[in-house]
Amino acid sequence: MAERRERNSGIELLRILAAMGVIILHYNNAEIGGGLKYAAGYHQLMLQLLQNTAICAVNVFVLISGYFLSRSGRRDCTKPLELIFQVILYGELSLLLQAGMGWEKLSLRHIAGLLLPCNWFILIYSGLYLISPYLNVLLSGLREKDRAEGSWRQRRKLLILLLLLFSFYPSAVDLLQNLAGKDYNGLSTISFYGSQHGYTIVNFALLYLIGAFLRDYEEEGKDRREAGKEEASQGGLLLLFLGNLLLLLLWACFERWRGIPVRESTAWSYCNPLVISEAVLVFRLFKGLKLPTVSAINCLAQAAFSAYLLHPVFLPHLRIREAAALPLPLLLFHVLSCAATLYLLAFFMQLIFSFCTGPVFRALRKKLGERRFLDLESG
Repeated sequence: MAERRERNSGIELLRILAAMGVIILHYNNAEIGGGLKYAAGYHQLMLQLLQNTAICAVNVFVLISGYFLSRSGRRDCTKPLELIFQVILYGELSLLLQAGMGWEKLSLRHIAGLLLPCNWFILIYSGLYLISPYLNVLLSGLREKDRAEGSWRQRRKLLILLLLLFSFYPSAVDLLQNLAGKDYNGLSTISFYGSQHGYTIVNFALLYLIGAFLRDYEEEGKDRREAGKEEASQGGLLLLFLGNLLLLLLWACFERWRGIPVRESTAWSYCNPLVISEAVLVFRLFKGLKLPTVSAINCLAQAAFSAYLLHPVFLPHLRIREAAALPLPLLLFHVLSCAATLYLLAFFMQLIFSFCTGPVFRALRKKLGERRFLDLESG
């Protein structure tokens, strides 16, 4: 939901891959695709490697928003409404499709229930989108103080404090609970019941601010380069990413060795410091690609939210149990082809959605005019 801007094809490619990463996560999810549940031995190890690579996908989405939205204090309130409407419409259409295929029974109660936009990501993201101008005001004040001092002191202190309070500490509490086999309700800094695995506005706000800090770092890096200070190379970032990935894989394997259920995993929690750092490293790698503008990539990237909303309808019916017994290369092909095919399907659905609803939302925006904006830029 970034404001109008010249699209960076490297970031748009990352947006596509992040959406496919979410599909891979749900391919493995026991309640949707079941990949990790059905696979064993080296097959399961490969799926765990894919899981650890894709686990930063949701964080990447939010971090990208922080990077681009941190310079704007103006928000279009119809954009969250359009996303919420998309959740409801896709839910109803998916129910009709599943009923037609014999996957679900159609009932009035089910139809009425889908009028509630029960989608944690869309609702929390929409909330973040609306409050983000106020986060920008906070950052602007710190930025001015730091620039007056010629330092990063205030922003560095805030970043360290946020990571300690809302990433390192709650992850440690969750890990302690898993190892002790006991709930320590009220001990976490995020909620009474712990970190909620990062499914919270707290984690989204943290990632938004990290994205904003990365924007500051990049813009102020021009001065560092002019002063002859070295920036991390793409090769260096890749090595850091691989090291981070190895640590995350070891953490996940340790949890499996201790018998900790996948659904309780702290390794795959969105607020895990290693998952956050993975998102940062992936973002910087793709931002550093410096791709020319590629219209096909920029166009495909518009389906990222549609891919997120639609893929759970189809994943349970893609014969994942049978694929888990195939030779390793064929299983890998099945995972990647499922992710790519479902993304392309979502792209065509996004085209239809935009064609059908675009005129309606354009008329609504025209009718509301300036009243639709939450605007901190105009004072």
